[in-house]
Amino acid sequence: GVGGMEQWVSEYRWIPIAGGVVAFGLACAAGANDVPVSFGTSIGSGAIRMRQAVLVACIVEIMGVVFGTHHEHAR
Repeated sequence: GVGGMEQWVSEYRWIPIAGGVVAFGLACAAGANDVPVSFGTSIGSGAIRMRQAVLVACIVEIMGVVFGTHHEHAR
């Protein structure tokens, strides 16, 4: 019955929580790997400094979060 379902939900609640933690960590790792790939040659060649690359990366990341997401509004 319903009692068995409640026990199952409380017993296995750790699975989506652990999955969320792992997904967050993998997303951070993937994002942290994108910045060096895109700015490595520019910094290595001396075209821009590290501080400039960090500033540009921050600005572009914030613009991507603000303008790059698409939200469906309920009608």
